[in-house]
Amino acid sequence: MSPSNRETNAVFSPLFERKLNEIRAFYEIFVLPDHQILLTTEPIELKPNQKEREEAVLTRLKALIGHARRTPFYSSYLPVELTSWDDFFNIPIISKRDLIAHQEEMLVPLPQRGMQDYLTSGTSGVHVKNIRNSIELKPHFARAARFFLYAIDDPTREKFLNFLYYGGRWSGGIGAHSIMQEGLLNFVPIGAIEDINQLIKDWNQTQPTGAFVSPPWFVYLTRKLEERGFLSQIPSLLTRIFYLGEKFTSSQIEYVTGRTISPGAFIHSIYATTEAGMIGLQVFPNGPIFIVPDAAVIEIVDPESNQPLPIGTTGNIVVTSLNRLMQPLIRYNTEDEGRIIPEEELMEYRQIGFYAPAIELKGRISDDFKIGDGFIQAEKLVSKLVSSLNPQPFVLEYQIKVLPIKGGKTEIRLTIESTVEQKVEVEISPETIASILEEFSIPQDFTWGSLSLLLELVPAGTIKRVGPAGKVRHLIDER
Repeated sequence: MSPSNRETNAVFSPLFERKLNEIRAFYEIFVLPDHQILLTTEPIELKPNQKEREEAVLTRLKALIGHARRTPFYSSYLPVELTSWDDFFNIPIISKRDLIAHQEEMLVPLPQRGMQDYLTSGTSGVHVKNIRNSIELKPHFARAARFFLYAIDDPTREKFLNFLYYGGRWSGGIGAHSIMQEGLLNFVPIGAIEDINQLIKDWNQTQPTGAFVSPPWFVYLTRKLEERGFLSQIPSLLTRIFYLGEKFTSSQIEYVTGRTISPGAFIHSIYATTEAGMIGLQVFPNGPIFIVPDAAVIEIVDPESNQPLPIGTTGNIVVTSLNRLMQPLIRYNTEDEGRIIPEEELMEYRQIGFYAPAIELKGRISDDFKIGDGFIQAEKLVSKLVSSLNPQPFVLEYQIKVLPIKGGKTEIRLTIESTVEQKVEVEISPETIASILEEFSIPQDFTWGSLSLLLELVPAGTIKRVGPAGKVRHLIDER
């Protein structure tokens, strides 16, 4: 890749321009004249001056606030006019509970044609309905397209597969399906996992160079291809992967490398939520996630006070969507944890002319659970347990259940989808439990005799999937 030769502020191609104009034609008679900037086909320029970038975003926010005030929900507390960032930071933060309780009151009076409901996966324990007019997705991905194109060496040459997994769901989620459907990238959809023969036939005919995937299902596909002796029939390995949702673990990357993706493949993470849609993209492999300024405004707030935190400090991620017109989303707590990366840590990207803000994701707040006086992070617990075993099992997916206390004892049950053919129960030694307690700063006097830790390995597909994207709820705390 030669990022120094790219033009990040290039005007959209005619295809993207046409998609945005379709939106404009549909919405312009329903959006107030003062708010027409919400329909602009011009991207926010990634200017070197941070203050100028922030002013451009604030202009969009002013229009969004005026538009959202037409709803019963937002009209009750949004300022009549947004004059500064301080005004914006004084707007109350909303939660999943607000979306559930007030979803109808949050709707702007727009035409009902093409209205769709999108349910969140429920991995946090709550399913949230999000209402959109289907046409909203078009500018959403068109505005983000320049980030994808910047990450891709040759958009006219690279072809991206998107396969179906069980239940007819697209492996890359709503985002990949919409990009494919609108023709914003060169997609070559191939067959379902259930029909490996057809899938291989499609792969051979289209010869894709990349893919939009969900990591667990892509690893599962690779394993099925290997089991059935089809890997030798793949004409060429993928050289670029965009993935959404669950991240690739090191063991998953190690497994697919040399089987379905090339050893030098570029792997990019997409940061998106069902509520806000596309937020950011890992433009450069191994680099940070850059926020798409046309798509979202990101803040980091203190989990207790909801007050903004200094740049570089870890806290709750709050997002404002600049794309959602039918059901605006303003200062929404995602329950994700992360930090905005300071400018001084982004100099290598600034030097090549890439000035988008960047974020570092730390995980989900809802994947932490309390034991005694300490907190255990689900992903770290899995990593710690797996590394203590010999041989180490391959982790496709996992789920942790914290069961109600009985007889003074807390039981943690960890289920890992692996390469086993049937369920295997694994005994956890007292030494490993002691090490885990030390890792998470939990006093051992709490644990001896009061904590039970059970681990079982199960075949792929055993753990129940939830939501339209087929995700696994990683933590279920039943206490």
